This record gives sequence, structure tokens and C-alpha cells, in this order.
Amino acid sequence: MPVSDARPDTARRGRPRGELRLTIALWIALVATTIPLLRVVHSGAWLPGAALLMAVLLMVGFALRRRRRMPAIAVTLTELAVWTVAITGVFLPETALLRVIPTGGVVQAVPEIVQQAGQEILEGVAPLAATSSLSFVIVAALGLLAIALDHVVLTARMPLLAAVALVIVWLIPAIAVPAGVDVVAFVVLAAAVLFLIRAETRTRETSVARAGGVSAVALAIGAVAVVGAVIGGPVLPPPTATAGGAGLAASIDASLDLGDDLRQPNDVTVLTFRSDAPQLPNLRVATLSLFDGEVWQPDRPRSVELSETAFDPVTAADGIRITEYRTNVDVSRLSSAYLPVPYPAVGVTGLEGDWRAVPYSRTLLTGQSNARGQRYEVVSQVPRPTLEQIRGTSARMDDTAVDVTSVPADTPRSSPTRRVR
Repeated sequence: MPVSDARPDTARRGRPRGELRLTIALWIALVATTIPLLRVVHSGAWLPGAALLMAVLLMVGFALRRRRRMPAIAVTLTELAVWTVAITGVFLPETALLRVIPTGGVVQAVPEIVQQAGQEILEGVAPLAATSSLSFVIVAALGLLAIALDHVVLTARMPLLAAVALVIVWLIPAIAVPAGVDVVAFVVLAAAVLFLIRAETRTRETSVARAGGVSAVALAIGAVAVVGAVIGGPVLPPPTATAGGAGLAASIDASLDLGDDLRQPNDVTVLTFRSDAPQLPNLRVATLSLFDGEVWQPDRPRSVELSETAFDPVTAADGIRITEYRTNVDVSRLSSAYLPVPYPAVGVTGLEGDWRAVPYSRTLLTGQSNARGQRYEVVSQVPRPTLEQIRGTSARMDDTAVDVTSVPADTPRSSPTRRVR
């Protein structure tokens, strides 16, 4: 009897310590999901602010469960109250009562802030500036995510469901801004999720099980899975469209990665177009002028709403003839936020969805639609100088909307060229 009575007491004394470990593990996993956001939004006060808010919310939940023994619904409601006060005090103190209590003005301001953030995402190009509206949306959303997962992990004891949610949140920035695999961010997330699952498992293990090789086996399996994904993931062939039937649609990576483009195993028709020009024009989706030391990236000039006046007419020196052509494009199997258009475009009609124009490069992009299935007509104007006019003109570069002359400060100097005979 004394032995059997002691074991429940030990379990009761160990439970708070296990829950503290589990709370810390959940916070680490939540912070790990914010790393890919840095490719969408520049780092700023939102990053430590979100980490601090999530820590406060999780610790409030832990304290209420341990000290007050409050029911789950009361814990969640208290966390929501803390979240509301914190968000109001940081972002909307001017219209709040005592600078932290929401009022009608706060409620009316929130939709406007969210709409402003959406407009900035729609018009801008990643990575976006960390404006107050974007910071509000990110911090508030991460706080709500922390509250939801606190209930899932600490109350419902379903760490695998929380892991799925964390992976989905982690993938959203990677999908929004296509780029190479961020190995460091992936390893951090994988380790955090494994730690979370292990921390939850330990709250239900007996001391005998803990003394066994469970931790070693779990660590070994996790290490093999992470290493296998890091090594094997990049070498797997990307999905390609098939030449018929219901295959995957081809996509466009706006960064300059010609090697992957030239190594596609199959020829796939992604669009067809016809033009009244004497020669079929080249189609442009983006211009690349930003070099990060490894890859050329698209320009980041501001876009405008697509309209009849979005693109200015093409101009040329006096006496140079400008000819107008029309090109009809039918996109069948190209899934892209960039729209292929002949250069230099001066007008586009027939598009469906919300498309925006980049006047500097005469290109079109979207944050809510897709190039697949679009049928549209593009009007382009091409200068047609004579040979004498070309010889009588000197090339020059006017001021441009993007910097095309400088390189990153840490770009290595090119080595001297050596001739081999």
C-alpha cells in the first residue's frame, strides 16, 4: 500500500514539471515557424514582439493550469483576454480605454489595418517592409496560433495535430515566395517538432520507461529523418507537367535558374499565341536586376492597378517609326503569378481576376489570381528605326527605378583570366 500510494503522488508532483517542459517546447516550435516569414517580410520589431507575446500567452496558460486548476475553457478565454489587451496596447493605444481596453474605435480600426496589410502584400514584392499594418497582422495571427496550439497540446494532448499545423504555417511563406530549400529553417523546425512530441510523451511515461532507451531511439529516428530529408529532398526531380491528360501545371520561378529549366525531361506545351507582327515576339514575365551574390532576383518596383493608362505609350526620337502589333495569348498549363506578355506592352485586355501592372518593366503580376486558363490580347509598340537612324544614335542609360550598376558588398572579386593554349 505505501508503495502504491507513493506512485500517484510522484505522478502528481511530476506533472507540473512535465507541463512546463511541454510549454517551453511548444514555444520553441512556434518560434521556429516564424523563420520562413523573413523571406516575406523584412526583420523588425514584429519578430521579438511575436516571440514575447507567444511566451506570455503560453506562460499564462501554464500558470492558470498549475496554480488555479482552472478548466480548459477558462484558460483559453483568459489567454484571449491577455492577447486582446496586448495587441490593443501595442498597436492601437490611442483609441483604447486606458490605452489597453478595446473600444468601438479599436474594433473599427482593425478591418482597416487588415485591409491595408493586404494591399501592401498585393502591391509589393517580397521581402516587404515591416510596416505597422503588416506587423499587426503577423503578431496578432501568431498570438492566436499560440492560444489554439496551447489548447491542442496542453489540454487535448494532441502534439501530432499541432505538428501538422506548425508545418502548414511554416510552408505558407515558402509557397508564397518560391526559392531554394532553406535547410537551416527546415532543420530547426524538425528538431523543434521532435522536441515537442518527446516532451509530451515524457509527461505520460513512468520512471522505468524514462530510464530505458526511449529517448535514444527517438533521437536516432529523428536524426535519420532530418538528415535524409535534407540530403534527399534537393536531389528529387521537381514535378513536371505531362504532354496530355490531367498532369501538373508547369510553373515559373522568377529567379534566374536556367540549369533547372534546361534539364526538364519532357517538352510540354504551356501556352500558345499568335501575333500580327512579322516575327513572333518574345514573351516577358519579369526583369531581373537584383543580385544577392548567388542568384538574380526580380525587380521590386511598385505596381499599379491594371487599367488602360497603366502603361505609357512607347516613345522614340523624332523621325523614328513606331509600329503597333497585337498578340493573342492562350495559357493552358502554366501556373504562375507572373503573366507572359510581349515587350514592350502598352495595353492588355481580356484578363480574368485581379492583375497589377509594373510600369517600369511593362510586366504584369498578381497576388490573388493565376495565369493558368487566361486568354488575353496584348497591344505592343515597337520602334522601327532605319539603319541610318541607328548609326546616328548613341546609346545611353537614363535614371532607372532600380539599381542596375551595384553588387552586394560581400561579392568576391573575379579572378584574373588565364589563357590556355
